[in-house]
Formats: sequence, C-alpha cells, structure tokens
Amino acid sequence: MSSRVYAYIRTSTIKQGTEGVSLEAQREAITGYARKHDLHVVEWFSETQTAAKRGRPLFSTMMRALKRRKVDGLILHRIDRGSRNLRDWADIADLSDIGLKVHFAHDSLDLGTRGGRLAADVQAVVAADFVRNLREETMKGMLGRLKQGLWPWAAPLGYLDHGKAIPKSIDPVVGPLIRKAFELYASGQHSFHTLRTELFNLGLRTAAGKRLSPNGLTTILNNPFYCGIMKVRKWGELFPAVHEPLIPKTLFDRVQDVLHGRTSHRGLKHDHMYRRDIVCATCKLKLIGETQKGHVYYRCHSKPCARTSLREGLVTAALEQDLLLFLRFIETYAGLIDTLATRLSKEGQDSQTAIQVLRLERQRLDARLSAVTDALIDEVIDREAYTEKKNEIIRSRADIDDMIAQRQPGEVPHAHQALLYLELVKHLRLRAFLENPRFAREICRDVTSNFSADGKSVAMQWHWPFTEVLEHARTMRCDPGKDTHRTLDEWADLLMGKSSDQSLTPRRNVKVPTSPCPAKKRKSRRELLG
Repeated sequence: MSSRVYAYIRTSTIKQGTEGVSLEAQREAITGYARKHDLHVVEWFSETQTAAKRGRPLFSTMMRALKRRKVDGLILHRIDRGSRNLRDWADIADLSDIGLKVHFAHDSLDLGTRGGRLAADVQAVVAADFVRNLREETMKGMLGRLKQGLWPWAAPLGYLDHGKAIPKSIDPVVGPLIRKAFELYASGQHSFHTLRTELFNLGLRTAAGKRLSPNGLTTILNNPFYCGIMKVRKWGELFPAVHEPLIPKTLFDRVQDVLHGRTSHRGLKHDHMYRRDIVCATCKLKLIGETQKGHVYYRCHSKPCARTSLREGLVTAALEQDLLLFLRFIETYAGLIDTLATRLSKEGQDSQTAIQVLRLERQRLDARLSAVTDALIDEVIDREAYTEKKNEIIRSRADIDDMIAQRQPGEVPHAHQALLYLELVKHLRLRAFLENPRFAREICRDVTSNFSADGKSVAMQWHWPFTEVLEHARTMRCDPGKDTHRTLDEWADLLMGKSSDQSLTPRRNVKVPTSPCPAKKRKSRRELLG
C-alpha cells in the first residue's frame, strides 16, 4: 500500500525560473520521485515567498496538518526549498521524531538515521548561511545606491521609476496633487478626514479608485523623500538625494509640526471668510463666526466683551475702502510697478552673492560629514553618535538647498511680495470685489494681520510698508494740495525697505480707522473712484 504524503514546492519570487528551482521543475522532480518510491501525493502546497524568515502562510498550514498526522509524510525537492532559516528547519526535522517520513527528491537523505540527520543539518546550516551572505551583499548594494543619492526601492506615490541607477522623477499628474496635500495640511485647516475627501475630489486616488487610507496619507506626510531626503526606517539614517524635491523642506517641517502637535491645528468645520482673522480689541481673543438668519456674524464669546459683534458685510466694507485707496494710489503713481520691477532686476548680483555664501556653507557641511565618517572609521565615535551627527548635518544641508532653490536671482522677498500685491490690486475693480469678496480677502491675507473689533466697529492692521501707502492715500484724499508726494524712486526705496527717512521706520499692526477720513464727511464709492 502506497504512503500518503504532502508535497511542498517554493520559489522566492514569481520571476525566479532558474533551472532546478522553478515551480515546474520542482513539481516534475517530486512527481518522478513519488512514482519511483510508491508515494501518493495527497495535496500540493505551492508558495511564492522567501524562506529566509518565518511566517509563510501555506508552510505553516501544512506543518499544522502534518503534526495532526493527516498524512504519512512530506516530500521536498531540496532542503533549501523547505527552509532557509534554522527555526523552520528544526520544525521539519522534528517530523521524524513523531513518526513521519520526510523525503527529498533531489538529495539522498534519510532523517531516520544519525548520519542522514547530520548531513541534512549541515545542508540546512549552509542554506541559512547562504541567505545571510546574500542579505549582506544586497544591503551593500542598497547602501551604495543610497550614498549615490539614489533610492533603490520603488518610487513613492508622486514619483516615477526609470530603472536602476536613474533618479526618480516627479509624476506630472500625481506629483502636483501630493504637493497640494502637503500645502493643505500645513494650513491647519484640514483633519485627515477632510483632507482625504479634498484630495479625492482633486483626483488623488488609490489604484482601485478609492480615497487614500489614513495610514497611506500618514505615510506620505511623514516621508522626507518629497523634500529631497531619503530615510531608511530600519537603520534610522538619513541620506541626501539627487532627485528633484517635490516640496521645500520648510513646508515639510510645517507639516511635521502639525502632525506632532507642535502647532495649533483643528479640522475645518465652517469656512467663514474671515475665520480666525478678527481679534477682539478688549480681550485679544479671536472672534468666532456664526450663521444667523442667513447672515454671518463674528462674535466675541468672553463675557466682558459680549457686546462685540460684527456682521460680515461690515468687515467687507472696511476692507473695500482700503482697497479703493490702494487703487487711487496706484493710479496716481502709474509707473511705480515698473520702477519697482526694474529695481528688483538690479538686485540679481546681490542675490548671486548670497547664493555663493550658501553654497560655501554647504561645502562646509560636506566637510563636516566627511570628518564624522572618518571618526566612525577610526572608532573615535560609536555608531549611534555617528548616526545622530550625520542626520543633523543632512537636515542642515537640506535647509540650505531649500534656501538656494527659493532664492531666485533679482528677487528680494519683501520687495517681491510688495510688487506681487500691487500687481494684484492693480487689476482689482470694485464690481469684481463685490461679486467675489473672498478673492479680495485672499490677496490681502499676506499683507494684513488680524482685524481689530471694538463693539460694532472694525479696524484693519496692515503690515509695513502698506501702512505708509494708506496714510499717504488718505492725505491725498483729505488734502490734495498738501505737499506730501514722493517720487517714484522714493516709493520704490520704501517698498524695498531701503528708505533712509527716519519717519518711515517699519511699523507693524498699526490700527487703521474704518473711515478713510474720520474728520470729514464720508464720500461715496463713485467719488472715491473718481
């Protein structure tokens, strides 16, 4: 009577097809062996998974069935097909101790004898050592790629693979959506739930067409690969990358602050236009927007300031008045924008000098990194201290690279912001503002701080130098004959922060009355527009 046995065949990967180890070759060898020794294969267990680690599901299922003596034995092609780690091999060898027969189609080994058991144990040790050596060589290759600035694994979402030894490139479709995910979350206006929904609406979805999972979104937001730094979790080390960063490191750092609770963050529930923009003049707390009978009101919820309540239309009207003054100012100095643009173009040389200084600092960090590596080789410092110092240097290098990338020739951050704002206001018109006040609020958000509310009135707090522009525009309106006009060059100096006039000292958070001219009768909008 033939013995009933299980047959187990395995390859590490689907692509593995080397002669003698492919699934077809193993099946053919085991079938011939079973026919020759009068064995009946009850069930085949075919698995595509490495045997270097424990936890193969089919192998575990088969071993449980064998220990319950459902069959008389097991057939393997070779020892290394059954196991490449000594723990799994010990389980296979123990089958002989409970009376089950273990057959090897390729090798003449009898686990029932002392000599056969010894020979099998030696082969099992050799197979385990082969895996260890293969792992070490693989790790050396990966470490070499990482030192070259190349990511040796599959590209994360938002990047594309181009083969071995070639840097990843930004996916033109998914990349901008990943960048948008960082920007939205850094704003502090989204929870994971609302962010997943927003990204889904924008078109960022899984391969199955569904929303990103919370774990998937967490993985993206915590991955420094997107800002040009490669992190290997298992080693805890950082490596500088040569691929193009998808986001600046400053944005990545802001996202980390929100993720780890280092900044105020609440999920967005009500998107009121002036949400978190209005401060009570008495208690300095933020006014909270409420919708009552179809209108939005901003109220202070502290008891001493219960009378502070503003209707959204009043805030919009106050903002509108200042924007009209800006329009009047730009029309008066029609050539100011061109003058400012010309001044900025002449700043290119200074910008290049600043970039050279940053590059020298980067070279200094490279030298420090080399010195730290030499200290590790010379055993002056241990591995833990080396990793800590190395990660610190790589983060500093990433900050410098970010500053170099953002520092464009001919652009001074403060003056560039002023030019951009004036260009936007230049194209703003009263009717467009009334139809879409949210647009006007957005273009003013970077140059104003919190609005101040006292009872039923509101005052805006503009950053310098726009306070000077508004004061000058009010003077022109209240007393056009007053000699307070500056030349285009003087205004350009002011907006670029280079004025030597002591009266133009930068002043921030200056309260501006709601009425452009409190001492005189308020004029109509038509009169303001001329």
